[in-house]
Amino acid sequence: MKHILPKNKHHERGGSIAELLTSLGIFALFSSFIVLIISHLLSAPNRLQAKSDTLQSAVQTLYRLQRDARESNINGVYVCTASPTLCSAPASVASPTPVLVLASARTGNQLQWHPTKGTPAWTGVNVYWLSSAAGGNVLNTAFVAIAGLTTVPTASQAKAAADVAFASPNAIVVASNVRALLIAAKPASRSLNVKLVAQSTVGGKTNTTSFQSDIFVRN
Repeated sequence: MKHILPKNKHHERGGSIAELLTSLGIFALFSSFIVLIISHLLSAPNRLQAKSDTLQSAVQTLYRLQRDARESNINGVYVCTASPTLCSAPASVASPTPVLVLASARTGNQLQWHPTKGTPAWTGVNVYWLSSAAGGNVLNTAFVAIAGLTTVPTASQAKAAADVAFASPNAIVVASNVRALLIAAKPASRSLNVKLVAQSTVGGKTNTTSFQSDIFVRN
């Protein structure tokens, strides 16, 4: 005959409140780590896109500014305000520059030279200016011809050209996501210091990057 031994009640034990709270705490901590890891992975593409946008803006802007500045003359560089337009030579300390004017000797894609002196035959100016747009500032540029130039343009001619550029149908957008442009000049070494601040926001993720370049203004 088979006998079933009764259970020993002394060996049966339920979990205490302290043990339950400890388990819940460990689970909550583990869950928070999982949430952080997943959210980081999900937002990574937005951060990468924002960084890519700022790099693209910097490359496009600095390439064009370097080209036009190198072909210009340090005495034909002006920084201007936008409303109203007032132009002056850049200071030795970089300052925000909503409008930049660079003397140019171009006609189309061809540089013009004085037939006997071998110096640039100035034809006008390249105007760069920041304007507001959906999603942030954009940097625009336009070439404005100035008839009868025998030397680099004056500040008053730069002002008049900037006003023409603002309304020019031939203006083009150099880059978007440009937050600020800062310019300084060192006439003794014929160099122009350009600092660009680019900012982009994608999916709530913002990237802000600064780029700086010293440009030798050779003419």
